[in-house]
Amino acid sequence: ADVYIMYQDYLPSLILAVYLEHKNIVELLIRLGIDPNCPDAQHGRSALHYAAYFHENTDIFHLLLSSTVHHIIDINAQD
Repeated sequence: ADVYIMYQDYLPSLILAVYLEHKNIVELLIRLGIDPNCPDAQHGRSALHYAAYFHENTDIFHLLLSSTVHHIIDINAQD
């Protein structure tokens, strides 16, 4: 499967997993090396934006912040 496919032509798979609160999928995609800084094509929001803005559950937010194996997440990214 192509992990870089865009849902509805604007939402990367990692952001979709974050939005739907699928923690296991988020963790898998991070382990596969997906760039967590990749923004959506519509608003320029990253996975961290979605985790902070749409959910009160902080598990995924903290998972994204601790994902520094392949990429360092940009905590200063603006949408």
